[in-house]
Amino acid sequence: MQEARIHAIALSIASCPATHNIWDACGCDSPSAFLERLSAECTLRTQDYIAARYRDAPLDAAREIAEACVRKSIGVIDYWHESYPPLLREIARPPLVLYVRGLPGGGRAIAIVGTRSADPRSLETARRLSAELSSTGLLIVSGMARGIDRAAHMGAL
Repeated sequence: MQEARIHAIALSIASCPATHNIWDACGCDSPSAFLERLSAECTLRTQDYIAARYRDAPLDAAREIAEACVRKSIGVIDYWHESYPPLLREIARPPLVLYVRGLPGGGRAIAIVGTRSADPRSLETARRLSAELSSTGLLIVSGMARGIDRAAHMGAL
């Protein structure tokens, strides 16, 4: 995987994105230059729930995530890539990285989002609903946060 894409993943998993003005990277030509500048200014850490599985240093964790994506045939589209959805670029804080399985962009899609602290029944409902909808060919879109978003992705997969 390209080093610039790994740098985009690192930015996307860094703790406190608002504090570090991570979204300022969208105005840069590449994630690599922004990550280098940001790393010189402060010590970046991986968000806690990601560091629990990967590493605490965002660049190290990003390399592990990139390797896992390759092994699992998961595509990674960063904000700077030509296939990044144009409408998504228009929002105030766009995701710097999209993880995709299948063919995004051409078909019908549905967003499934919700609380990060959902009860077990709600998590199961989101997972089941997402599984049923994705089996009909709908693209499931979610933010990949804990809770309902995660359950939706797990169901789609």
